[in-house]
Amino acid sequence: CLIGMQLFVEPASLEWHLAKLQAPERSVYLFLACTDPAFRGARVGAALFAQSMAWARDAGYERCAVHYLTASRAAGFWRGLGFRPVSLWLRRAIDERMLWAHGRA
Repeated sequence: CLIGMQLFVEPASLEWHLAKLQAPERSVYLFLACTDPAFRGARVGAALFAQSMAWARDAGYERCAVHYLTASRAAGFWRGLGFRPVSLWLRRAIDERMLWAHGRA
């Protein structure tokens, strides 16, 4: 029974995906992480991450990068693992009532 998984990749392999990935040299990027909802809060993700970081150190990596939404429920989890924000991406929806000014109805 699979209760959690994490997928790591080299940041250079993500150039097609993330235009400006903020990751220093000798970093590994946590591309995907998930835990079965029934096991959330049981430290499964933290245990997986600890094992993954042991692997990463043995493989010569010194840092790990991850993207997460600061407003998500998972933000506390990532911060609890020691992640700190290094960049912000801001996004704003344009009020549809203003689109007429550019000929878009």
